[in-house]
Amino acid sequence: MKINKNGYKLGKRSKETKHEEKRGRDRSEEVFVKLSKIKKALPLALVLAMVFSIAGVVVSGGFLPIPKIIPDVHSYGVEPDRGTPSRNFTYHLNITAARTANITLKIYQPAINDWEEKANWTYRTPGQPNKTIITLEKPFVDLSEGGISSYKFIYDDGILKNYTFGPYSGPSLIVPTPPPHVNFSQITPTDGNEAAYNMYSGDTTAFDYMVNAISNVDRWFDISLRVYDPMEQEWKQKGESKPVHLIPGEYKKLTWKNIRPFESLNDNESNVEKCIGKHSNYTFVYAGTKADKNFTGPKLVVAFKDPEIKPEVVNWGDNFTYSINVTACKNLVITLKYHNGTGWNEVGEKSYTFTGKIDWIPITWNCTATDSWEEVEFEWRDGGSRAEAAKMTGSELGVSQLSASKPKRSYPVPVIVWEEKKIKK
Repeated sequence: MKINKNGYKLGKRSKETKHEEKRGRDRSEEVFVKLSKIKKALPLALVLAMVFSIAGVVVSGGFLPIPKIIPDVHSYGVEPDRGTPSRNFTYHLNITAARTANITLKIYQPAINDWEEKANWTYRTPGQPNKTIITLEKPFVDLSEGGISSYKFIYDDGILKNYTFGPYSGPSLIVPTPPPHVNFSQITPTDGNEAAYNMYSGDTTAFDYMVNAISNVDRWFDISLRVYDPMEQEWKQKGESKPVHLIPGEYKKLTWKNIRPFESLNDNESNVEKCIGKHSNYTFVYAGTKADKNFTGPKLVVAFKDPEIKPEVVNWGDNFTYSINVTACKNLVITLKYHNGTGWNEVGEKSYTFTGKIDWIPITWNCTATDSWEEVEFEWRDGGSRAEAAKMTGSELGVSQLSASKPKRSYPVPVIVWEEKKIKK
């Protein structure tokens, strides 16, 4: 038996043992030569990943376990970070991993107090960063409004299994604010005569427009009246806008007084006949939004033009005629009235017969100069009796005429020379 320089006894080795030891040394040198070449070409992290991904490394006849390498994960949040359940949300993930892996996105659904799987994809670029953007279409149910959600990523590469990254906060699910909306409803006139005159309108007729307004939100609104002008074929604001505070569930009555829907016809008398028989509809505008309903306004039934007095100067007690051209879309009874300074007086009724065509027809009254004439106006009603007209209910609810008589217009009056007549007597 041989003894080495350190004093240890050396056993006798067979040729087979020496041969196996030499083969082991050769394999080790071969592995590390290959690793040194790979090391020069690849980053250390990837080299280690490749080494540890080998089925095992022989050490004294055994194997090392495969390492569970945790990937580098960054989440850049969810967009938007707050919103209503009815919108879409986008999630961001940036990951660098050592192996191919499956990744699952789960979100927390506040309504059910549980996690829901919403997306699944595969990471296929080991050692390389990969940015993933996932947009989910309306992932939350309405009952989750008012809650706070979270999200997380489940990672599985076969070795590192069901590893969770997160949870990360967001989004906050806000309660949706309803868009402001105002409903308008018409008010039926309570007076029978007012209701009867709803459908009667002349080119100078003035009306009160009355409406009930109710809102779905508690706030101030600027509400304005819009009237459709059939002559100019456009919506026009009539009167001033009204600042109104509306409370959900409470109606508020609004009134615009002394509105003349066909006022523009005063400047277009030659084209009045084009609008006879047409309605002047109306609606309302609030917070820059037009109401979703148009209401039927008064109908232009009659118009007057070219009044004439013969003679224009008349002696007291003498006769004269008062005539005017009339066009209408139905049979009417028209009354000439004058004001003597103390009250209105009727000269008499004349019938207008509608022929089916919109024509200007002259109507004449024979008058006697036995009173002073200071103002003149015309009143009209349906061709039936006064009682029938008073009972009639118009279909244009919510529009009431200011008075039974039509608004005054600058019609001429006769010049009555009563002093000269008195002297001759």
